[in-house]
Amino acid sequence: MQTVATPHPVISGTFLPQNSASKLPNRTFPAGDLKAAREVRKTKLALWATLDLRQDFADDGWMRDHIKAAGLRVPNQMEPATVTRLRRMLTRAKVAGVEIKDSLGTSLAGFLKLNGRLPLWAALALVLEATGRFTLKLVNYSQPYPTKTHETP
Repeated sequence: MQTVATPHPVISGTFLPQNSASKLPNRTFPAGDLKAAREVRKTKLALWATLDLRQDFADDGWMRDHIKAAGLRVPNQMEPATVTRLRRMLTRAKVAGVEIKDSLGTSLAGFLKLNGRLPLWAALALVLEATGRFTLKLVNYSQPYPTKTHETP
């Protein structure tokens, strides 16, 4: 029987010291062992529940609409934002690294360092909003806002 390494809920983002994640023991379980996989998932969710992540935002609906407009889904609101997970989600939305850095003014790691208490869904929504690509879908505009063009003589 083939064995698969147990995925660890190691959090690679920057958090406050009291939010540091503890590693689970390195175990293996047979491939297809749903009971073991459920236990790992349950442990991961329990760990995420202990983190002090901000969950209340004044524009909660607007932020979640950005995620929907990008065609993404974040299944657990308690999942902490990590650079790896955030980059993977942004890749699915076809948002390139250069565009992210231009929109945020810093890298994803720098953004998460400045906003250490954000859950994944909130960090994702803020980055999507900063790019401005999905805001037009939310307000039902088919064209970007008109901008003044300066003609050179």
